[in-house]
Amino acid sequence: MLIKRLFSILFSVLIFVFLLSPYDCLAKKDSDKKSKEKEKKNAQKLEKTRLPEIQSGGKSANTVVPAKGSLAVRVINVGKGDAILIQLPDGKNVMIDTGYEETSRYVTDKLFEYNVDNIDLLIVTHPDKDHIGGLNEIRSAFEIASYVESVDLKQKEERGRKIFTPKICGTRPLLAGNGYSLSILAPLSNSYNDVNDCSIVVKLTFGEIEFLFAGDALDTSEREMLNAKLNLKADVLKVAHHGRGLVCSREFLNAVSPKYAIITCGEDSKDSCDREVEDKLETIGAEVFKTSDHGTIHILSDGKNIEVKP
Repeated sequence: MLIKRLFSILFSVLIFVFLLSPYDCLAKKDSDKKSKEKEKKNAQKLEKTRLPEIQSGGKSANTVVPAKGSLAVRVINVGKGDAILIQLPDGKNVMIDTGYEETSRYVTDKLFEYNVDNIDLLIVTHPDKDHIGGLNEIRSAFEIASYVESVDLKQKEERGRKIFTPKICGTRPLLAGNGYSLSILAPLSNSYNDVNDCSIVVKLTFGEIEFLFAGDALDTSEREMLNAKLNLKADVLKVAHHGRGLVCSREFLNAVSPKYAIITCGEDSKDSCDREVEDKLETIGAEVFKTSDHGTIHILSDGKNIEVKP
């Protein structure tokens, strides 16, 4: 009797397991399906935020090619960061900042797309990660003839340091030739409390056209340039500090009086530019172009005219 009863219990258990198994499989499949759907959504979200991959050496169909003897400025879209290529009319290449480490391969691929095989001058405006992050990748991919930086990165990394000493101080010429000149306007002091004010500010003149690349220079640097009575007039202003915070005072904007304002910023609220800065630019009549809206921005000039091609 006992053995018969044990067999009966065992048989019941086996029947229960057999009947339950399909539901376990269905539950597992449903869980796997939900997991895959979640992964797919995350991948789609990442795809929207990441920068496009371009193979080295290739040229995309929409590459903007300047006419012979003209100037091209390419503000490469790296989100809230700076990576700017200047292709001068005599064939020289100047790079202002290198973007993030995470976007460094994208930047180098873009440079290959624009037929860059060497960099004549690399300017690192200041050692923040969104400006200097791609430096090692650029150095390994291209021969660099000259290199200029404002503050030694080691100084930026010293904890508790509140005073930054620029390696470059005062105005000075950098390059000149074939109707163009490139010069440094700032920083003008020997020390700053904010590393952003150590930013190298670059003025480019080509024929009748002028550009001002302001790095991340804040209000302290703006006031110094105004007090020094420098010629800040420019047709194109690369807005400082991604259009955020203490930048673009009315006095500074009146002195620059740009026709076009370029802002390097991201789409997210934490990376976007301040509405107040945009309003000030629009008030003085500047046409605003943001990398968050237009992607990489190309500015072409023959020395008399300007064409902005988002």
